[in-house]
Amino acid sequence: MATTVTDFAEAVQEQVTSGIKQAQEINLAALEVARDFAALFQPTKGTLSLPKGVPNAAKVVDQAYDFAGKLLELQHDYAVRIVDAMTPAGVAEKS
Repeated sequence: MATTVTDFAEAVQEQVTSGIKQAQEINLAALEVARDFAALFQPTKGTLSLPKGVPNAAKVVDQAYDFAGKLLELQHDYAVRIVDAMTPAGVAEKS
């Protein structure tokens, strides 16, 4: 049982992330089944390739998430500094 607001928040966050992970795994399994089914109807001759200059999709995703992570880190640092700046001197943090 959660004893503090932060304990409660952590428990809720864990439940939410666990639920999201489960939903993602179910979605990925369904996509793999659909991909395998679609492969039955693909021509056997030749291969598909991306046009010249088009980056690998996984690389694009990695770059986008790296950038988003950097932005989130900047926002986190900024939020912590705002809280520090707005906290009156001599106020002790309670755990």
